Amino acid sequence: MNTSVKNSNYQHQTLNVSTFYGVQEHNKNREVKNKYNAVIKTLPRRLNHLFGPTQIWKVFNKQCDALEFARTKRNGVMTFAFQQSDGVRAFLVAHPQVFWFYDVQKKTPQRCSYEIIPESTACKLYFDLEFDKQCNEDKDGAYVVDIFISVILHFLSVLFNIKASKEQVL
Repeated sequence: MNTSVKNSNYQHQTLNVSTFYGVQEHNKNREVKNKYNAVIKTLPRRLNHLFGPTQIWKVFNKQCDALEFARTKRNGVMTFAFQQSDGVRAFLVAHPQVFWFYDVQKKTPQRCSYEIIPESTACKLYFDLEFDKQCNEDKDGAYVVDIFISVILHFLSVLFNIKASKEQVL
């Protein structure tokens, strides 16, 4: 709604949000939030805990906006990327415990999300190992993973002087 403000010295028009920012981007943001929040509404609510993790839960269209928001917050929030049902990628800022609480309650096909690690920050080393049992019927998957971990630990030590043990591997 446009309103006119009068003063003895000047007259100007007040613009509404849609006029100032544009309807298309405003509607696009609303669509992203509505789609993701519709999934969340079907999940059980978690009570806020006074001494628990922060309950921040904010969805963004752009990765840079999500990373900037997370950077300004403390409390251990992280940025996650997920793909919506229409194939559009969105970015969520939440505490990992809160994210996990909701994520594990989704149906398996809906659980495709990734942590976004900000550039030049310390991070954990992740490997996404896949083992096709049909093609490797005569192989022991646990043994193969154990060898893989041993090789990684060896090269972390030799190349980067990082001493780690198998007990530190999840």
